[in-house]
Amino acid sequence: MTKLCLAVSSVLLLSVLSTGISALVVVVYEHVVATCVLSSLAFFLERGRRPPFISQILCYSFFLGFLLVAVFQSLRILGLQYVAATYQSVALNLMAVVVFVIAVLFGQENLKF
Repeated sequence: MTKLCLAVSSVLLLSVLSTGISALVVVVYEHVVATCVLSSLAFFLERGRRPPFISQILCYSFFLGFLLVAVFQSLRILGLQYVAATYQSVALNLMAVVVFVIAVLFGQENLKF
């Protein structure tokens, strides 16, 4: 389901980018909408079950948000300007394989034949 949503979003983003809107503007709009939706859901659904807010959680949230989300979204949308959505959806399917190979190289996963 995740791959289907990413493929649909790639096609929609390609159509938006073809109208002339900057790719970085699209990334900012995506993050503003996602922040509003997720923060309101977390506020109402997780009320009373949240851990205490400490600086370590703030640092982890910042680095995760910056490195994983902002860089990935920016590269994916900028890549749509140079590569068709079909090729990008194929590359998204290879993402799990690349993550597994990196995990094997760093010793986080065991590979047994």
